[in-house]
Amino acid sequence: MKLIAIDGKYFYAGVELDDGAHVCRCAPIVNFMKGWSERRVLRYAAERKWAAHIIAVERAGPADAGAF
Repeated sequence: MKLIAIDGKYFYAGVELDDGAHVCRCAPIVNFMKGWSERRVLRYAAERKWAAHIIAVERAGPADAGAF
């Protein structure tokens, strides 16, 4: 799973990408991006002069459940 943190002029939002690198969840202010590819999100952010940062996140699997 990847997250993209978007820092706009008047907001800060995040979008979550599924395994196919498409937006599956996002903040309400960028809800129109649902279904977009990672590349399209990054290109749109660049056009708007927003900072966009990719954050890789590892999900805990069943083997990690008892680690805490």
